Amino acid sequence: MAAAMVLSAGTAAQTASLRLECSDIFRVWNNKVVEAYAELGIQVECVEMPWARGAQNLASGLLDGTAIRAKDFGDHFPNLLRVEPPVTVFTILLYKRKDSAIDHRNWRSHSIVSLRGSVLSDQLLVGLDSHRAANLEAALKQLSAGRVDLLLGDTLAVPEAIQALGVTNVEAIFPPVATYPMYHYLSAEHEDLVLPISRQLTGPLVD
Repeated sequence: MAAAMVLSAGTAAQTASLRLECSDIFRVWNNKVVEAYAELGIQVECVEMPWARGAQNLASGLLDGTAIRAKDFGDHFPNLLRVEPPVTVFTILLYKRKDSAIDHRNWRSHSIVSLRGSVLSDQLLVGLDSHRAANLEAALKQLSAGRVDLLLGDTLAVPEAIQALGVTNVEAIFPPVATYPMYHYLSAEHEDLVLPISRQLTGPLVD
């Protein structure tokens, strides 16, 4: 522990602040990463932007890393280093109208809305009748009004939006469609931060 604290203090002295890509649907987990850096004395600016634009900025080196992305994200960006352990395990569910007979066995034959720019959702919906919404509010309204049959979303942001919007005719379908471990990534120039932030992130996962 003493060695870790010495390393952390030395790294913090060299790196005063970072700019990280952050997704607005992962705010709880963005905050976990920001708080982990705060323990090292490093300030993080969380830059929210669509995932596609964030990927472009990461590729061009305009950002110091990303707060949270899927495990295979780094395969496409050799300038990024994946930090272990995962920040969380992201669970993807389908949501339907309560009067619907759709379940986990027949969902693929129905129309589905997901958020525009979500790479994980796009991978699951290849070849299906899928639609994209600019934000979660728009997606929920489409589902609730019957303009689509299903919504593909997570276990945190979607229930929060359902409650905030007062939607009463939507419910989740179990079991989950998929689960993904989600990781923090740093640009290679910050390699000296990987071990200290890894130690800070070690602990119970937030789901």
